[in-house]
Amino acid sequence: MCYANVRSSRACMIVALAGLCMSGCMAYPQHGQVIGAKDEAFECAGATANPGERIAIQARYGSRWIRIAETTTSIRPSVWDSGTWYFWYVPEATVPSRCWSYAGWVFDAAEIRAISLDDEILGDPALFTFEEGFTPTEYSDVYSAWEDYGHGRSLTIYGYRD
Repeated sequence: MCYANVRSSRACMIVALAGLCMSGCMAYPQHGQVIGAKDEAFECAGATANPGERIAIQARYGSRWIRIAETTTSIRPSVWDSGTWYFWYVPEATVPSRCWSYAGWVFDAAEIRAISLDDEILGDPALFTFEEGFTPTEYSDVYSAWEDYGHGRSLTIYGYRD
């Protein structure tokens, strides 16, 4: 159990990072990001520790998640923070109109996430996400990146209303 002091908070972060390193992340889009008009396609990208892993992008609709795009991680590895990563990319994902909700005068909001289709049976297949402003090339280690910009396993994007 994690208690509210610096030492145990750091230990909790290390445990969370171990999960991050085993599952993967969605680096783009980021939590709080405006993607443009809500009916426009947007890009998604991230990485996992497994080559050829099937990834799905999902949008929340009530209590359910709806698949809006799918891809596969690369088979060529990249090294970052002494770990081997396999990148994935979705050039065009579009959130269905029924998944958007009112978020103010100009915007609507949608909750999205990336999941590993290969890890669905093992528990929560959702990949970790980041706050707006995260730039992977500015970090040499996973711990610092997650400490500064880690968000959770889903994120909210905003789109301009028509």
